[in-house]
Amino acid sequence: MVLKKKNISVEMDLLDSQIDVLAYNVESLKNKILRLDMTRKLMGKSLEAIFRIDIVGGVAKAIPIKLALFQFYLRRLIRKSSSYIEDSFLVDTKNQKKTFMITRKRVPRTIRNSIRKKANEVIIEFCKGRDYEDFFKAVLSNSIQKDIAAKAKKIYPLAVCEIKSVSVEK
Repeated sequence: MVLKKKNISVEMDLLDSQIDVLAYNVESLKNKILRLDMTRKLMGKSLEAIFRIDIVGGVAKAIPIKLALFQFYLRRLIRKSSSYIEDSFLVDTKNQKKTFMITRKRVPRTIRNSIRKKANEVIIEFCKGRDYEDFFKAVLSNSIQKDIAAKAKKIYPLAVCEIKSVSVEK
């Protein structure tokens, strides 16, 4: 007897939607990795979302593992006469965050360092008492980036403030 693949719907709580995946049955989807290009949904912000599929009560659910900006998108944002600020750190929710900020002009290292510290404070304050899915939703809705940009504007105005990648550490 030949098994046929069929469309199985996978619930994505992070995006509040469902997606159809070809598989033989629901159990064959367990621990499969799902990669989505979120560029159209986020209106031009080139972001890749990586999900792991788990089976909960006979229903396939996609759990977010990583959100990351595409490299070509970051390269396109940087201008020659500006400075960029990067940082990578872990937070209590067991997520690794990589921030990426671009200033309007070239700035000294002390200003870049103070902006980096301010971004860390904002992210750590945001993550207190929340799980990693709340942070993923905040990155997708661009609310955490707006908070960082508003706080860093008091130090030096930023042209771009993005979360480069967010991933769940095991």
